[in-house]
Amino acid sequence: MIDQEKTKEQLIEELLQLRRRVAELEGEAERNIGVEEQPSRIHRYLVDGKYGIRDLVDIDALRRVLQAFSKATGFTTGLVDYPMQKVLIATGWREICAKFHRAYPDSMRRCKKSNALLTEQLQSQKRSSINECENGLMDGATPIIIKGIHIASIKTGQVFFQRPHMEYFRNQAEMFGYDPEEYINALNAVPVVSEGQFRDALSFLSELATMIVELGMNNLEIRGTLNELEEEISERKRTEFALNNSREELKHLSSRLLIAQEEERKRIAGELHDSLGSHLTAVTFALQTARKRLSRGVSDPSCLDNPIAEVKSIIEEVRGIWMALRPTILDNVGLLPALDWYLDQYANNYPEIGVAREFQIDEINIPEQLKIVLFRIVQEAFNNIAKHSQAKSAQIHMKWTDSGIELTIKDNGVGFDMAALQPSAGEERGIGLTSMRERAELSGGVFAFKSIPGRGTTLRTYWPL
Repeated sequence: MIDQEKTKEQLIEELLQLRRRVAELEGEAERNIGVEEQPSRIHRYLVDGKYGIRDLVDIDALRRVLQAFSKATGFTTGLVDYPMQKVLIATGWREICAKFHRAYPDSMRRCKKSNALLTEQLQSQKRSSINECENGLMDGATPIIIKGIHIASIKTGQVFFQRPHMEYFRNQAEMFGYDPEEYINALNAVPVVSEGQFRDALSFLSELATMIVELGMNNLEIRGTLNELEEEISERKRTEFALNNSREELKHLSSRLLIAQEEERKRIAGELHDSLGSHLTAVTFALQTARKRLSRGVSDPSCLDNPIAEVKSIIEEVRGIWMALRPTILDNVGLLPALDWYLDQYANNYPEIGVAREFQIDEINIPEQLKIVLFRIVQEAFNNIAKHSQAKSAQIHMKWTDSGIELTIKDNGVGFDMAALQPSAGEERGIGLTSMRERAELSGGVFAFKSIPGRGTTLRTYWPL
């Protein structure tokens, strides 16, 4: 009998050693799992690649519901996310799990392994599942699946379907190092329920999971709608900001254009007064003198030479004024002759600036609506060169490409700091640049310019055709 008793003790000791070794191996296997791969693959388990259970469900509200369920039924509950298996909610948990099974590393690994097995069953069956955990208690779970993605599970359990085998749990206490007396007391507190009762509780949790899915879908739709509204609001704010900027720019431009208009009127009035006025006064005196001589009977045709010369000068002055306002040559002959005429006049007026021109385009390739735009941009650009650049030379190049018309104007003047260009510091230049940009863009073109202090300015405009 003594030999037999020793043999039984030896067998129990070997069994305990074997279980300890299995627990050690399971721990090593768990530590060797490629955890680093999880972050890169976790998006596969999120709804729409970005929403988890905590994004779609009010966890605090669900916790209150599950707490009420545990209090009313005595069944435990747990909300576990997937795939990380993190416990988000735990209600009514037994002391045997909270104080022992999940508090000791070796038995905790068994809990994780049992949870993984139960989760695998949920993944394959897509419905509620019941399983006995490796620590000897019954567990059940139901999946929460939204848009085909398993994002969490509701679990219950920590019960027995029949009275436990006490010797098994005493051995388990010894194997994991639990306090035997406290562990057995915790074991005796675990309820024994029928499988039918357990399935009824699991069925309720399954219905709750269905409600959670519907709530999650609704929240997902609401979130999508809110995202769309936020994007729409942001877009409207951007549009409103751009519109306000455009309004301010238009208001500023209108104000400057009114000033420019008054300056132009003042210039024309000055030309009429200084040039035409003096010529007309001279004609008046000459005609009065001729009339006196004729009244005295002096018949001398030469007395009309001066009035005729003054009238010719008046005609030239008037022609210069209306050509500056809108050159008739542009309408009668075309843009290229009009530019040649304007650049010739410019060379006469500003002989200190050498002007080089190159037109690689035929008149027929220039749309009618662009001719006045091109002329005004050239006119404004060369006016700016004369007023501000202190340049010794300027170039104009206009060419036709397969895709459109390109106009380039360069000078070798003093240039300017583009960042420091402000209306108050360079009102006329600001008007000129803004006017040219407006003309180009309103006619479907693209306007760009670059200026470097001490190295001149380059203006480029392109119209796709």
